[in-house]
Amino acid sequence: MSKTSDILIVGGGIIGGSIAFHLLQKDPNLRVTILEKEAETGTGSTSKATGGVRFQFSTEANVRLTQLSYRYFTHAEEILGRSVDFIRHGYLFVTTDAATLEQSKKSVALQQSLADLNTAYRNFFASVTGKRKGPKVELPRFKSRKDRRQAVRFTANARFRITPGGKLRLPKIGDIEVRWSRDLPSAPSSVTVIRDAAGGRRS
Repeated sequence: MSKTSDILIVGGGIIGGSIAFHLLQKDPNLRVTILEKEAETGTGSTSKATGGVRFQFSTEANVRLTQLSYRYFTHAEEILGRSVDFIRHGYLFVTTDAATLEQSKKSVALQQSLADLNTAYRNFFASVTGKRKGPKVELPRFKSRKDRRQAVRFTANARFRITPGGKLRLPKIGDIEVRWSRDLPSAPSSVTVIRDAAGGRRS
């Protein structure tokens, strides 16, 4: 065992282990040493965690951390060489507090926007490298501050539906007359409603 190291990591929990893993992935020749006060790594505060993995956070940093780490749970055997016993059960938050409900609604909007951004960049890079077939995907652009349009996306969980007359029916809102940007080949899994400065709506 070498008496010197290029990098010393204090703490052999999930954070320390992840840092060591990614450092060695980037440069296998690095001499990385983890210092852990417990008899075994991963037996400190990491072992006391509930073990849940979710995207339902109210801060951008936490949502992004899950986006970056999620595949290490779903594809652990392929990436890490062993299973982490990951099982998809889903998450459900229940509240009777009005303030908590409003915050949860804002959190959902944040989660959806970051998921859309992640998908947009993934499609862009897949298009650039040739992994994605079809028309070239442009680099995602952030919304201009001068753009006065408002947009909201409803997923299937919102239980929206299209009426026989072509209107969009939203729970607790009612029927909305919209101009569809294209014909629907099948039932949509989500719908985005855009309201322009003149008050018109399109989906």
